[in-house]
Amino acid sequence: MVRVLLVFAASLLALTVLGGRSTAETPPTLKADVRAALDQLNAASLAERQRAEQRLIELGPSVLPLLPPMELVNSVSAKQALKRVRVRLEEDAARQSIAPSKLNLKGSYSLAELSAEIEKQTRNRVLVPTSSTSSVKSVTTDWSSRSFWDAIADLEQQQLTIEFSGQRSAYEWKSLAAPRKTASQLHGGFRVEAAPIEARPATKADQQLWLAHVTISAEPRLRPLLLRYSAADFALGNDESIKPFDPEARIEVPLGDGGRVSQFSMTFAGSAKQTPNQALTATTGLRGTVRLVVAAGEEPIEFKDFGRAQGVSRRHGGVTVALTSVRMKREANGKLAVSARLQVSYDSPQHAFESHQLWVFHNHVFLRSPSGQQVPHTGGAETLFQNEGVVGVEYRFADLPDDARLWSLNYVAPTLLIEVPLEFRLADVPVAVKKPE
Repeated sequence: MVRVLLVFAASLLALTVLGGRSTAETPPTLKADVRAALDQLNAASLAERQRAEQRLIELGPSVLPLLPPMELVNSVSAKQALKRVRVRLEEDAARQSIAPSKLNLKGSYSLAELSAEIEKQTRNRVLVPTSSTSSVKSVTTDWSSRSFWDAIADLEQQQLTIEFSGQRSAYEWKSLAAPRKTASQLHGGFRVEAAPIEARPATKADQQLWLAHVTISAEPRLRPLLLRYSAADFALGNDESIKPFDPEARIEVPLGDGGRVSQFSMTFAGSAKQTPNQALTATTGLRGTVRLVVAAGEEPIEFKDFGRAQGVSRRHGGVTVALTSVRMKREANGKLAVSARLQVSYDSPQHAFESHQLWVFHNHVFLRSPSGQQVPHTGGAETLFQNEGVVGVEYRFADLPDDARLWSLNYVAPTLLIEVPLEFRLADVPVAVKKPE
């Protein structure tokens, strides 16, 4: 009992509450409830231990930051119970997080004011352009419990939309010169869009090929890591009779830091002598199903003066990142080349590293200078080892100045992983009719 409570007290100092609230702001009654349940995890009676475990689950995801780190709990029974509790609560938190954000806003706002209100209400961050690229200076809103993507659709009527900037690793406002020629459908915190269907030349005289482009946009607070789909789950045409060119194809794509927007294309093959009902006219139907592995949360972890931080470990939420080694060498051009090795571990390992080797290479890892400049790794990441819940990764950086060793190394760890199935059926996808030659 003493061991668990001592670890719990230490965790209160080290962790931050889900959604960015500090533990100092956690209601005292919640802390007391968690403390009492943790106390009972070491009870002599199995029934008491089971009741304590169930009580922690009933308290909900808000207690996640109050749970002690696994590596500091010595009691085997308490450790196993906490593992089950954390997995259950993280799944609950992830499911809650993929629901659509709601906005209540009425009035006229500048882009800066609009961004501040949206972030305050939904945790969705949209940046104001650094240059005067947006011709829209203010917008009018009348939103009552309006979903985020419905709100964006309203703004598009005022020639304003959002676009993901890879350079800034965030969405930013952008003027919309003309109405979007897409068909769209909303799924919780996601928007599925299809661009106009394109005709493609076919090698067989009796065959017609069509190319569909699909974009899946996530709310800014969500981070898709992987996109999975099978061609057999797609169909084109008003009667869905046109099937994919390669129906056996199964695709898995790592999305990296730019995963807020996922794009893919699908080629369909139909008969060149289609019946009137099968022919593609001005608009057509498109059906499909994809699965996204989504991180509903993120934990930014920073190593200041990283050149001197070897052996330092940082812990946030249920993630621990250790900077195990830093190697530097002078390049032929006089600049520094840096190799940094990190060890990443999650308290709940069962989902943390599913297909980890695919997306870890695209994870958001960068150096930051005192002036705020971000320098991404060169892409030459290497997985050194992978065990249950633990992975070792080496990241490389090139062409750095001498003072780079005094910069900070930043690792943005995805958390609250969940697989989200998105099934869509779009009825009015535009068709780019090929003009006769």
